[in-house]
Amino acid sequence: RPAFPRVSLSGSGVVRDGEPVTVSIPREWFQGTEEGRLMLSDLPSLDLAGAASFLLQYPYGCLEQTVSSAWPLLATADLAAELDPALVNSEERDSLLAYKIRQIGAMQLYNGGFAAWPGLSETYLWGSLYASHFLVEARRSGAPVPADMLEAALANVRSMLPLAPRDDTSLAFSENLTNKAYACYILALDGEAPLGWMAHLGEQTDSLFESGRIFLAGARALVSKTSKPLQGLGSSPSPERGSPTFESASRSTALKLLMWSEVDPLSATAADLATKLVEEARKGTWRTTQDNAVSILALGKWMEKTRSARKPFN
Repeated sequence: RPAFPRVSLSGSGVVRDGEPVTVSIPREWFQGTEEGRLMLSDLPSLDLAGAASFLLQYPYGCLEQTVSSAWPLLATADLAAELDPALVNSEERDSLLAYKIRQIGAMQLYNGGFAAWPGLSETYLWGSLYASHFLVEARRSGAPVPADMLEAALANVRSMLPLAPRDDTSLAFSENLTNKAYACYILALDGEAPLGWMAHLGEQTDSLFESGRIFLAGARALVSKTSKPLQGLGSSPSPERGSPTFESASRSTALKLLMWSEVDPLSATAADLATKLVEEARKGTWRTTQDNAVSILALGKWMEKTRSARKPFN
């Protein structure tokens, strides 16, 4: 046998209406030394394995990357197990999730906000919103989030609503409004939508980045419990990658799916958005931790909400 450790290779395919499918796996092994396993699923979860591994094994530890690496553990318990065989043990998965929450907590500051890196003392505004969003979703899923940690984080989110922009530029103005829209969504998700601020932002939609428009529509949808606020969402020009609010086309698609999954997951629009994300996953077009994390969150939420409506799979 070869003088190497055991090697595992994988491939995937999609079955459509009973058409034959060939899964090509390149290999050069001695005959009789290989074994294989065929996995069938009614979910596109296998297409997300690369994205989950990318996040779970990401080597750096800033706030954004730490939170992003925790989303696959939270998407759904079943999905997490399918995405990474190492997480098939629920106790190990729960332990890793608790560890990620402790890592996030280690970056929390005296005011409830979060620093960009461990050891820093300045509040990272957008990152604090992102961490607070995760903590709210974690509590909703039943994860053990320390109450004082979440209460302080939400107090910090509320304190961001009256903040002025960092300077007089139009970019800073739009960034500030977009952060406020994200704050409104987080608070609405936690059951305390700031209706006055949502009305104010509704008068400033032309100045919001695309993610801000999506978050504001999502907050309104949560309040109204209908998809009507989401139906007018199109696409709009956003800053280039690297903007303070991490705008990207893939992330915007994922955010829209996340919003639809909360109020109308069975709609044709939600299915179209999910299909678009799955196609992107197959093409490997997600380049950043944000693209990967938000896409996994959105697809995980959509799969969870549509599970009971899917046809039996054999």
